[in-house]
Amino acid sequence: MVETISFTIFLETIGVLATVIFVLSSMLVMGFSLTLREIVEPLKNLRLIPGSHASYAFARPV
Repeated sequence: MVETISFTIFLETIGVLATVIFVLSSMLVMGFSLTLREIVEPLKNLRLIPGSHASYAFARPV
């Protein structure tokens, strides 16, 4: 016997998969467009790194 799922569950699953694929592909395209210099340059500012970690720690629980 073949089990059938409702059409709304099928559409919901397709929507979630499409969203995840869109987000991941957008992140990859943005990452591949950067050069190594553009990635490393902000890391040279040593005052910026602790501030970004602190803001992430406070914004994360919200």
